[in-house]
Amino acid sequence: MAREPKPESVNHTEGRHARLKAESERLAKEADLADANEAEKVAAQDRKASNSEERFLKEQAALLQPGETREMLLERVRQMREDRPAETYGPPPPSEYMKKQIEIEQEAGRQAVKAAEEEYERNKEAREAAAADIRKREGTMQEVHHPNPGMEEQFPANKATLGKTK
Repeated sequence: MAREPKPESVNHTEGRHARLKAESERLAKEADLADANEAEKVAAQDRKASNSEERFLKEQAALLQPGETREMLLERVRQMREDRPAETYGPPPPSEYMKKQIEIEQEAGRQAVKAAEEEYERNKEAREAAAADIRKREGTMQEVHHPNPGMEEQFPANKATLGKTK
């Protein structure tokens, strides 16, 4: 008796299952490789930090001289702190060239300020005329204030009240 072929849906499902399994295995291998690379990087950073720390400790240990105690070291540090220079040095005085350069720049600034002030004065009338023209076109608004009347007063606009009319 011949065996019947599997239906197309079963074949499709089995093929899909095989493809998903292969993809899953590939992704797992890639993740394992990435984890190994990351672990290698971390190990390299740890080695570098350890070497740096070891070098720092050797430098600090070199500060102590043979037979020196902690108190002797602290006394040496105190002595170094007391041996400060008497005066602090400021910047050197400006040279003649620098003085001339500064004077040239300041003179240029004064001339620019003077020119700006003259232009401001020249345009003052035109600005005032433009502002007056704008005020004329827009008109003026006068503030009107009518406080709320009391119970026995009438409203000025429509003579309506809550109480008796007068």
